Amino acid sequence: LSCLESAEVTPENLDEFVSYLLDEKITFQGLEINKVKTDGTGSYIEIEYVLTLEDEDASLIVSSGIPGDADQTLMRDKDKDEGGKFFIPGSSIKGPLRAQAERIARHLNKDVCDPTDPDNSCSEIIKKSAKITEMKKAKKNSKEIAEEIRQESCPICNIFGNGYLSSKIFFTDVHGETTTEQIIENVGIDRFTGGAADGAKFNTEVATAVNLRGKIILKNIDEWQAGLIAFVIRDWIMGDIRIGFGKMKGYGRCKVNLDKITLCWQDSNKWLTDKIEKSGENGLYNHAVLEDLKLAEYKNVLEGLYAKLKDEVEK
Repeated sequence: LSCLESAEVTPENLDEFVSYLLDEKITFQGLEINKVKTDGTGSYIEIEYVLTLEDEDASLIVSSGIPGDADQTLMRDKDKDEGGKFFIPGSSIKGPLRAQAERIARHLNKDVCDPTDPDNSCSEIIKKSAKITEMKKAKKNSKEIAEEIRQESCPICNIFGNGYLSSKIFFTDVHGETTTEQIIENVGIDRFTGGAADGAKFNTEVATAVNLRGKIILKNIDEWQAGLIAFVIRDWIMGDIRIGFGKMKGYGRCKVNLDKITLCWQDSNKWLTDKIEKSGENGLYNHAVLEDLKLAEYKNVLEGLYAKLKDEVEK
């Protein structure tokens, strides 16, 4: 790669490098670098939460007890022994929360796709879109194609993503230090007689006390999207969202408590600038940390988010 030129950032030229990051065009260490400035709309919201069970009768499946059955919600760290740390994969959190977001949108009379429908999901619609195909053939600007994909995608896909659109919301694995385990005896049912099936007795291992921590990360979301996510998290706080396997059997009843919300945003995000008191600045970003959260204190903020969500639905 002899055609490439490089420059080294050192403590001595750090100020010059910072100028490169901030300025549109600058010569740095003999290299002339063109840099496109940010449009000032970037935002990053990190929500830290603690997941517990809804009540003393709730539990999460650790092992179904059926040989070869992979159904489980809580997983053990593969590098640990039987008493090792537990975790829930982020995908096991994203699925139920997306499903709840779909229910809320449909309740507000907004059509959203079914991502499991091979014919009518947003991914399939975009794949068959003649307009997007023509734009690609004409080698249109990638931003124009991306905007058309967003227009073709339903509101939920615009937040959670699809096969052609990246997600604006990300879920970390949820880790915990302690659990209380219990073995539940089960008997398989003979579908013909309705009685117990011979030799079909099995045990299910469940966790009856958990204290798990995880994060939800939102990047560059719009105000109405923040409103929808706020509704989803409110429902989770109230214990209305079940996670993991065995939900129809009563497993997975859990709730969360918000621990901390960290926000970084640029000035063009007026909905954040006007409603959140910043505690400092990180480079080009305003910064705020919300702790000891009491939702009642943010009633006006939440009502504003709801109004924007309602406006989006009525478009």
